[in-house]
Amino acid sequence: MDLLVVGAPTHAFGMSRPATRQSAAQQAPAGLVSKGRGLREWLAALDDHVPAVAAAAFDTRVENPWVPGSARHGADRRLRRKGFARPFTPRRWSCTTCASSSARSCAPGSTHR
Repeated sequence: MDLLVVGAPTHAFGMSRPATRQSAAQQAPAGLVSKGRGLREWLAALDDHVPAVAAAAFDTRVENPWVPGSARHGADRRLRRKGFARPFTPRRWSCTTCASSSARSCAPGSTHR
């Protein structure tokens, strides 16, 4: 593997936790989408010291200047600590049409950038 790309939604100012995923599932029209394991836990389970592999991080969030935080910064920091080369700047993908801004979830067919 030459490149690892990881991404996650921003929940409560950062990467999701079990409680924030549970809250999001309760607010989502279709309920829980993931298997319940988040990026935070997935990264924690990775081996350390893989400098031959490059990695990039991104997050998704509702485009709202009043909503702070970023999952991508925490993911990028964990990738760096694990020893991944990070030649790319972490990116944000914003939902421009959302089912519910309080749920911070993108509606089916919404536009992303």
